[in-house]
Amino acid sequence: MTETKLQTLDQVAQHLTGKGVPDIERMMHQAALLALVQASNAVVSSYVLPTPLFRLSYDSGHTLSYQDLHGRAPVPKKGSTDVSLLDLTVAAMLREKISLLFEGVTGIGKTHTTEMLFRTVLPPENTAVIRLSAAMTNVQQPYVQGTIDNGVLRVNLRRDALDRIAALFVDEQNRGDTNQVLQLKDGKISLPTGESGYLGLPTPHYNGAHWVLDYDNKRPLFVTAAQNPAGTRAAQYTGTRGTDAALKNRDLEISVPNAAPVLGASLMLTRLGNGQHTEFITRFSAELNKYFGATLSANAIGRDITSWFALATDPRKTAQQDIRSALELTDHLALMFSADLAAEYDHEVQVSKDWTEQLKHIGDFSYSSPLTLSAQALERMRKVVQSFQEAEVPRDIVKVKRLADVLSLTRKVKSALSASDALGAYRSAPSYITVEDIAAAFVIVAKDKQEGGDGDAVAVVDQVVTDYVNIANAFARKMGHPAEERKRGIFDPHDPWYAVYGLSVSHALYAAVNEKQSEKAPTQFVRSLGSSVAELRRLENGSESRKPIIARMIADLGTLAGFVTEYQKELGPCFSSPQPLLPEKAQHSIQSLQDFYRSRRDHPATPAIYLQRLPRVLGV
Repeated sequence: MTETKLQTLDQVAQHLTGKGVPDIERMMHQAALLALVQASNAVVSSYVLPTPLFRLSYDSGHTLSYQDLHGRAPVPKKGSTDVSLLDLTVAAMLREKISLLFEGVTGIGKTHTTEMLFRTVLPPENTAVIRLSAAMTNVQQPYVQGTIDNGVLRVNLRRDALDRIAALFVDEQNRGDTNQVLQLKDGKISLPTGESGYLGLPTPHYNGAHWVLDYDNKRPLFVTAAQNPAGTRAAQYTGTRGTDAALKNRDLEISVPNAAPVLGASLMLTRLGNGQHTEFITRFSAELNKYFGATLSANAIGRDITSWFALATDPRKTAQQDIRSALELTDHLALMFSADLAAEYDHEVQVSKDWTEQLKHIGDFSYSSPLTLSAQALERMRKVVQSFQEAEVPRDIVKVKRLADVLSLTRKVKSALSASDALGAYRSAPSYITVEDIAAAFVIVAKDKQEGGDGDAVAVVDQVVTDYVNIANAFARKMGHPAEERKRGIFDPHDPWYAVYGLSVSHALYAAVNEKQSEKAPTQFVRSLGSSVAELRRLENGSESRKPIIARMIADLGTLAGFVTEYQKELGPCFSSPQPLLPEKAQHSIQSLQDFYRSRRDHPATPAIYLQRLPRVLGV
């Protein structure tokens, strides 16, 4: 921590302390975030017309309707979320290392929109724009300087730039040195001399008396990029190469449409000139004063604007949590989009068979239904997977998580700004990713991976969502849901209880804790998991698209059963309770089981199968 005077942040903190506001740092972050979104949109929108990218909506069965808008703004529809080029860029700026790559022909606004946003929210010295060409491929130029020492050129890092540049735009990224671009997006630059440093702004932290800058936990550099299509896809760009595979795996590539026909003469009425940042500071200050009930001057806030920006966009504060059902759906989508579904299915069946062999004296964790790959639903999935330029890799799942995070935050911010009390609405809104966010993110990532082909990613994702929701509904009805009004089996994407693994573990803990002979508690836990497995087997209903999901669930629950059996002596305290545990309270006892798993996760001798499967089962 560094004692740098942050005058306006301290003034607001003192003002809120006098009003008795709790959790001052969180409240100031939330207000700054909303003020940044409001002010930046107000300014940028007067210089740049929107480029709508896609519309997301869901029906009562959580079926996703994904519509590519191709730059054409549709009539507003209740319950839908429309995402524009500016929306996506702003939301990515609020999160951590969401690497956006905008691809499209010259002149459609992919560069202009991003540059205008940067020019609006930050002073010139805190942004960098790099335009690459065949003759200039060095993306490290803002961070390096050369000196002549005895006739020898020596290159060193510009240490001030490491902590000063908050946002960087790379134009024509595919002309750059791949290794250097990767370093920028990873947030750390390294020179051949061995000199290195982390990129981004120091984040402000409130210590209870003053705001201080934390240089050890930076707000990572926000990097966006644009490029023309590769020559292989557009003849007029014969000198342009495609995206390197290493970058392709990191970037979320967005095809930017040409909106000129629909924008038409409206383009002639957009504002020209400079002064965007000054106008932003005025608007940002007005919004902050409204939220805080303060009277800070725009000039004073302008002097601290990089700290306000770092506070508003601190990714540790904007993260959306993973609800259990969203985790389960992510897992099943990753399985169904695998390059070799048959091999993955056979592995799940084998795992369940092996656990049954080890635990046969306690319960049956087997699953052996044959999988018919020629079934229509699975054939649709195969077509989508075959249309991928590259097979699904672990980084794709990370990309889905980050994009779902962005979509969740976008929906939350837009909803709050539509309310009369925007700050109150934002503060009270849940901060987690739902199955709907995951479904939309998977569609976008899948479409990004596709190169031609006739596979319909939306239909495939909807099939998996439908299968998962129906399994979860039927499972909750049979096993029992803790809330009486929800026993009807109506899936609620916002309900933390509505997840197969969550309900299975909760019922197993209930059985174990209420076992009168404590030494038999682990056995009761495993037997209860066996009952969940038996119910899952019945829920297959001959559906080929359900089979891989069921197989994965059974293999995972078998793994948890094996874990509890192996460490049953050490797990004794997890199954103790001063009084009989009611089913609706069992969720609170999961914490001790999670803590024990974390202790084993750090042990080098812990079997890999526990490390692969138990995080998604236990939610850790």
